Amino acid sequence: MNEQIVKYETGYGEITLSPNIVKKYLVSGAGNITEQEIMMFLALCKYQKLNPFLREVYLIKYGAEKATIVTGKETFLKRAYRNPKYQGHETGVSEDGQIAWAKVYMKGYQVPIKCEVDYEEYVGVKRDGTPNRMWAEKPRTMLKKVALVQALREALPEDLGGLYSQEEIPSVGELSIDPVVMNAETEQKTDAKKEVLKEKLKKQKRFILEKEKPATTESFVLCPERKNDQVLKSFCNNECEDREGCPAWEDEDRAAQTKTAQASPKSESALSEEIGRAKMIADNFVAHIKTDIKSEKHLNNWIRNNKEKIEEIMAVDPESGGRIEEAIEVKKEKLGIEPGTSLI
Repeated sequence: MNEQIVKYETGYGEITLSPNIVKKYLVSGAGNITEQEIMMFLALCKYQKLNPFLREVYLIKYGAEKATIVTGKETFLKRAYRNPKYQGHETGVSEDGQIAWAKVYMKGYQVPIKCEVDYEEYVGVKRDGTPNRMWAEKPRTMLKKVALVQALREALPEDLGGLYSQEEIPSVGELSIDPVVMNAETEQKTDAKKEVLKEKLKKQKRFILEKEKPATTESFVLCPERKNDQVLKSFCNNECEDREGCPAWEDEDRAAQTKTAQASPKSESALSEEIGRAKMIADNFVAHIKTDIKSEKHLNNWIRNNKEKIEEIMAVDPESGGRIEEAIEVKKEKLGIEPGTSLI
């Protein structure tokens, strides 16, 4: 497995993760985790700056089922409290305990962001189909938690995009809240050795590439000061006192000035990270549209609140933006809204 070491800052200090650390200490369940699932977990932890050792996020794998990544409710609330636009929330449940709702109040919003959830859609069950212990003992509390995290995620997509709580996923059982303790010294030494080896391999690769570079042929220019004799460009660069304004160099000077005036393009890694972030938020938006939005009014409010973010995603990754628009159109059809009707 590729030992890519990931380092990032959190509110608790720097976190260092690698596929080896994740596999040894951070996987819940007895399933055989795949490299792709571990890399998705690493990417989410880094993007959202989560500390898996303090149980802010879990990677769960049961048997051959697809791995699940869930976040503790406290993580949602801590991030909401840190956001200056967050103005508080309310939760409630119907008398029969079948419907729960949550409202999140945001600065600058005319109406609160509200989500409603149904007991039958989210109740956690055991293999025999009966509610698990938490849902059997505290069904109203669990349902209100589901409503709250959905409303918080919709209100704070930048802070909570791609994060789902344990209560939202019926197949997830009880999870430990005890901090993960590992032999940090041993793991750091192991990772340090791997980093040294990676650097050596990089140097060897650079050396091989340098050796394989084709020899360059230096070009000539016509020098007006020497009766249009051909001279090497290196001579003009280093010795000629009349270099500025020389007709032989006009085109190249103009091109160099244009290149300098242009803004530096984003690095490939920065662009890749930005596209990855757009895809993750788009996945969250699409899932929310499909499962959480139940009415035309709800859809209208959601589109209005997230219009700017959707436009940003479309600019960075048109494919992800297109998936959001397609999900909106499908939801319109299910709600009986005329195709092409603008809800904003």
